[in-house]
Amino acid sequence: MSGATQALLTGADVSVTSIACPGDGTTSVQELVGSSMYELCLVRSGSFLLRGSVVEGSAVEVFADPTVCLFGAPEHVVEVTHPRPGGDLDTCVFLSEEVLASLGGVSGLPALSPRTREVSWLHRRLLALCWRDDTDSLAVEETALALFVAALEQAEPGRWHAGRPQARDRRRLADEARAALVADPTIGRVVDLAQMLGCSPHHLSRLFRAETGHALAQFRTALRIELALERVMQGEHN
Repeated sequence: MSGATQALLTGADVSVTSIACPGDGTTSVQELVGSSMYELCLVRSGSFLLRGSVVEGSAVEVFADPTVCLFGAPEHVVEVTHPRPGGDLDTCVFLSEEVLASLGGVSGLPALSPRTREVSWLHRRLLALCWRDDTDSLAVEETALALFVAALEQAEPGRWHAGRPQARDRRRLADEARAALVADPTIGRVVDLAQMLGCSPHHLSRLFRAETGHALAQFRTALRIELALERVMQGEHN
């Protein structure tokens, strides 16, 4: 989608953008969405009719409003029509092909899915995290991944948990993640940590919370506090 954009999270594998698209009366604009990443678009206000090859070259016609989730493959050509004045305001989450493949594959991506309460809550949490003065990229990335998968799950339940470790391996993976964060509390991206451990970033986030009771970002914050307190006890004051 084109329009005035605001980057909320930038990254080679996961990024989040806010887009405001103008629309004065009934307008129809053809555009090339040239991103090299896969897209989840969530309308926050307004609506539009979209026609074009959104996913895998297949022609679709979908109406997007704040009750649905819209998906797009890289470099798709679409025609966007605003049926009413005012345009639309959207949140777009982008994933690289590598990250999406680790979640369950890039083929068969839906064009549209209904927006559930879980998706709506994750969307609003994502925006709240992005708009904080002390934005934590690890927390933003965790939430963006959870949001993308929650939206996809409505279209094809069960598929998007592919690659989840066996139960006997979950504790080991959680322990390895904790060890990595203790060794380097500056790690700021779920994707980077998952690559170190050889697993899917979304499933790392899910199993870490299940095994420890904390999100990765929460654990890292608690760890940083403890390390800072220890430095104070050792006589450091800076």
